[in-house]
Amino acid sequence: MTDQMKMTITSKAYGEVTIEERQIVDFPVGLFGFEHLHQYALLDSTRPPLFWLQSLEEPGTAFVVVNPYVLVTDYVLDIDEGDIAEIGNPSGDELLVFAIITFAEHESRISCNLQGPLIINRLTRKGRQAISLDPRWSIRHSLLGGEG
Repeated sequence: MTDQMKMTITSKAYGEVTIEERQIVDFPVGLFGFEHLHQYALLDSTRPPLFWLQSLEEPGTAFVVVNPYVLVTDYVLDIDEGDIAEIGNPSGDELLVFAIITFAEHESRISCNLQGPLIINRLTRKGRQAISLDPRWSIRHSLLGGEG
């Protein structure tokens, strides 16, 4: 058994933190609107079940993410099979799914992007932002009730 390589990064939320190699995720085509950024670290949050997806290339860029199944009990991942193939066809617990959380600045609205889920192959640490084929899910799915 080999020890995980550790490195220190600068995070938007916590300043300098030490991470393990297994926390690094490569998004070869980036995220929508952030196509130029490819390397991220998945960090635990001080407020579970939330996580931080921290860019390793731009310390000021980070996203709060959550497993959508935790907050939206009827959520179903319905994406193009090509998206799963792009990250190596993970199955079962090899596939991690996240939704990006949005906090509205001038309102008390919190929503998550169920239309553009993040999928990550836990074994290869390769990720992709997909587009949901299910019309029920929006980019601003309200987490506090009402419309997003």
